[in-house]
Parts: sequence; structure tokens; C-alpha cells
Amino acid sequence: MASTVREDAARDTGPILADVPHPERVAVPRAVLLIALAAVVAAAFLAAMLAATQGHFVPQVLDLYLIAQYAKSMAEGHLFQYNAGDAPTTGATSLLHTALLALAHRLGARGEGLIAFAVLSGAVFYALTVLLAARIGARLLGAREGFAAGLFVALCGPVAWGFLYGADIALSMFLATWLLDRMLASWPRSEGGGRGWVLPAGLLALARPEGLVAALVLAGGYMLGPGRARPRRGGAAPWIPVAAGLAVILLYRVVTGSWIGSSVADKSLLANYGLRESVALVAEYLTEAARAGLREVRVVHGRGRGVQRGIVQAALSSGRPVIAVSPDQNELRTLRKRHVGADLAIVTGSIADETSSAALAFRLRQNICRTEAA
Repeated sequence: MASTVREDAARDTGPILADVPHPERVAVPRAVLLIALAAVVAAAFLAAMLAATQGHFVPQVLDLYLIAQYAKSMAEGHLFQYNAGDAPTTGATSLLHTALLALAHRLGARGEGLIAFAVLSGAVFYALTVLLAARIGARLLGAREGFAAGLFVALCGPVAWGFLYGADIALSMFLATWLLDRMLASWPRSEGGGRGWVLPAGLLALARPEGLVAALVLAGGYMLGPGRARPRRGGAAPWIPVAAGLAVILLYRVVTGSWIGSSVADKSLLANYGLRESVALVAEYLTEAARAGLREVRVVHGRGRGVQRGIVQAALSSGRPVIAVSPDQNELRTLRKRHVGADLAIVTGSIADETSSAALAFRLRQNICRTEAA
């Protein structure tokens, strides 16, 4: 009786996508069903997006516009430059994803075609991740549970959105899921020397700054942790992902002068004005906007560096109203010439001292009142 129960349990827990004696009897139908479901979800998302954009592939977030511009510059030989001739910056957080888009650009995906490639490649990563989630579930619990895991990933709206809006998070989520799958497969059993996780870990370290942290934890765990046979040779292999992540931040430092390739600082007021001045400026603007009766405002800071100019340009290109502030009058005039007919107001000023800050606040108040009157 006990033997029969164990045999039934073994049949139930056979991995649907892992190596089994007859994978076509178990894996293929369910895998095909999961791929079909992922394709339906992706098609529905794309249909809704194209319906809202009159049939055009348009970046759903400004980040994709920026990444595509960096990828274009990389393909043209201008590494880390937003526009040719700009100072190198680290606005594109993922080196690997930017390089992937740069390759697509070199192969002919230009303009809207590059945006389409970013979105459609995200759909591919989405389908692959659904399959990987099913395989992980099967490894841990069994075939039915693995199939359920694939369904949950395929039908989770926020997850689908993360894959299908074209940014680097799609590649990162795929690589993280692949890494988990390879760890479950090779780590405990020393399959392939127990180092099957090294490749996805290395790619993840190239894709996101957080990948370096994961690589350090995994390398340390592999060298020190119990539960598997340590390889006699190739002991340096677990440190390859760490070396890849360190190489990325060293490249950032050498080329741009910054250690971390994150667009957060490049989009922040704090990078240029400091905490106190930034809070004071934004608070003043929001106070005046509330007094003017405005229910919604958008703060766009575009002075100085290439990424910040790119944010302003993206906002203007999408038809959003922009108030551009800079102490450099020539810079503002150049911006206006580039965007003739755009909803753009320019304000010359600075917050170098109390008098200048008060004058800038007054000019902003005037622009808000004009907006309300319009």
C-alpha cells in the first residue's frame, strides 16, 4: 500500500518541462497551452495599446524613449551619450538591454521600429518566463502545481504589464526566473558541475545593478553553503557573475565618472540643486499651483545633462505642457526652436540666493496664472 502511494506521488510530481522519459506525453500539451495563453494576453495588451495610439508603437513610459535614444547612440558608436557630442551619462540603467536594442538598431529597427522591437521582445521574454515558472513549480511540487504556477504568471496583470511596456524590466525578470530555475536544477545535484546558474547570474549582473548583489550572495553561498558536492575543478566559475557586475560599474566609472548606472539621479532635482533647495523650489511651485486652482501639475526638470534634456524633449513630443526653467537663456531659446508649436513656456531664473529664488517663484506664478486663464 505504501509503495503504491509513493509510486502515485512520483507520477504526480514529474516535472512538466524537465527531463522525463516521455516529455511529449506530459510537457508538450501543457507547455503549448501556456504559450498560447501568454500569446493571447500579449495580443490583447498590444491591441489595446495600438487602439489608443492610432496603430503606432509609442513608448508607454518616458523611460523607453530615453533607453531607445541611448541604444541609437550606442549603435552609432557613441557609448553612454544621449546625443552625439553630449557628455557621457548613465541614464540607461541596463547595459545589457541597451546593447540588445542597439543591436536591433544596427539590424534595421529604427524609430518606431525600435520601439516595436522593445515591446515585442518583452512579449517573448513574457512567454519564456511563463514556461520557466511552470518548470520551477514542477520541480518544487509537481506537474499540476507547475502548470498552476505558469497560469498565475500568465494571468497576473501587473506582471504582464511589466513585460509588455518595452523597458529593461522584462529582460531582468526573465533572467531572474531563469536563474532560479537553473539553481533548482543544478545547485543541489551538482548537475553540470553544479554551476548551471552561472550563465543567467552573469547576464543578470550585466542587465541590472542589483544583479551584482545577487551574484555576490550566490557566489558566497556556493562556495560556503552545504547541501551539494563541491567541484574539484573550475572553482573560480561562481565568481564570473561577480566579475561581470564589477566590470559594468567600472566601465561606468571610467566613461561617465559615476559608479552606478542608474537613471534615478539623472532625473532628480537633487542631483543639481541639493535637498533643501529642491524641496523649497517644488514646494513653492505646488503652493502656487494650488492657489491658482490647478488640480494636476507635472514637474519636469531639464537643465544641464543629456538625460534631463531628453525627458523634456519626450514630454514635449508627447504633447504635454512643459514649463522649462534654466539660468541659461540661450539654452531655453534653443529648446523652443527645436519644438516649434509645442505647449512650452520658458522661465529664466535660478535659486542661487534668496532674491533670485523669489524672482523665480514670481515668474512661475505668472506662468501658472496664464495657464489657468487659458
